[in-house]
Amino acid sequence: MAIYTLTRVPVAVYPILGLMVFSSGFATWYVSRLARGPDVVWNRKGNPEPWMDVKQTETTKFFNPNGRFESHWSRKQF
Repeated sequence: MAIYTLTRVPVAVYPILGLMVFSSGFATWYVSRLARGPDVVWNRKGNPEPWMDVKQTETTKFFNPNGRFESHWSRKQF
């Protein structure tokens, strides 16, 4: 039945359908990427303020133009 309905659709619908599939896939990827960022807190009961656990000697920067970092920061895996 699906093949029969696709053969009766005008040809101009295919690029629109492809664009909609591409844009929805890109939006899903982008939202999932944002949800995994360091600013998002999923476990509010376990540690509501994870930025308070960073010590003064640790750094969370990914790039340091002035040299090397003294200690490395890593996210705790639960």
